[in-house]
Amino acid sequence: MKNKLILPLLILLLTSCVIHRPRPELLQKIAIDYPDRFSKSDLNEMRKFGCTYQSASELAEMENSSGEYLFSGTNISRLIFHNVKMKKIRRFIKIREDELNFSGTEITRIITKEKSYRKLKKTLKLKRNGEYIFSEKSFSEYITAGYSYKHIRPLLKYSNRLKLKLSVYHIMRILNRNINDIKSFSKMDNFAFNEEEFVRYLEAGGSFEYAERLFGEGFSGRSIYRFRQLGLSANEVIRFADTDKPDAVIVFSEYDYNDEFETQASIRLFREISEEYDCFVRIVSSEMEIYSILNEFRNIDLLWIAGHGIRSGIILSSEAEKIESPEYEKYMLDTGDKELNDINIFSSISSVFLDACETGKGESPTVNFAGFIKKILPEAKIIYSDRIFSHDELILESAYPLNIKFIEKSNQSIPVVP
Repeated sequence: MKNKLILPLLILLLTSCVIHRPRPELLQKIAIDYPDRFSKSDLNEMRKFGCTYQSASELAEMENSSGEYLFSGTNISRLIFHNVKMKKIRRFIKIREDELNFSGTEITRIITKEKSYRKLKKTLKLKRNGEYIFSEKSFSEYITAGYSYKHIRPLLKYSNRLKLKLSVYHIMRILNRNINDIKSFSKMDNFAFNEEEFVRYLEAGGSFEYAERLFGEGFSGRSIYRFRQLGLSANEVIRFADTDKPDAVIVFSEYDYNDEFETQASIRLFREISEEYDCFVRIVSSEMEIYSILNEFRNIDLLWIAGHGIRSGIILSSEAEKIESPEYEKYMLDTGDKELNDINIFSSISSVFLDACETGKGESPTVNFAGFIKKILPEAKIIYSDRIFSHDELILESAYPLNIKFIEKSNQSIPVVP
């Protein structure tokens, strides 16, 4: 009796395999009907996945809003492999009433990553202040990164309370944070971060308590996230601790167009040097802030000024780029700043580190900022560069007394003024 049942089942199984097995000649016809769309590798993959001429041709015929074919052969082979139905693709394209124009590759990545049409629809239709959150590119990147509606919805809720218009890319950068950490900020009365500052603060591991305390002391959002990046405690920022260590005043320019001073190399250099000093650190945007800071001290061993430089000085704010403005010079520390001669502590400074490009540029030291500082501080060691550099080209030979070697890619050192 068992043998009588097994034989018909084997026949049925073999028959079904033959019926559903794709015919190679029909897949070859795909290549003929749609020239330059399918590579030999695409055809081999489609044959392996059990693709039929009908399913392949339906996908090959789909067009975007410009009347161009939507899917490449590689897209089609992936869609076939994941058994994506035409109905799902058509429904996805029509989720929103606005003119979305996903590429075939974006559609393929999205639909093969998230199988639930309901989740895709719910996420893609998210709005803020009446405007859709996602563009085609941002939605593709968000979904393929493994995120969905449940990840973004609470972040939008709390960012709205903070009056922050976080972009999808901002949100993706902080999704690894506990939502309760972010929720706590929505209760802060003196919250003053902008979108990018808030994200960078969270990326640096910033807490609610740290920000609340420093906001209460009057610091800006930019200063607070930079202090956190540098690894300074709130106490170190607020109170200058004068111990037996030598003293250092370290000022970072607020202007940093390429984030050079937020690189790991720059932060590492700061931490290695600051271990040997009692440090007073500030983020500044004008020359008056620097004068005010220096006038608070009776003597210091190291003055470190970090920012983007030119031959005549160091840029402290984007306002300095507005050369047509009569006040642009206020946002630079440069060779025109005669006020530096009147600062009492300069006689005590043993080292000045001009952490900025090109401050020593020029044939004569009298025409550049490094030469200008040397004239004011003839006994001090001035560490400077006469060309463009990055912090991974700096070698710290000694923190105290400070000795830094600038290395070009040609391994030639850049001189210092002894």
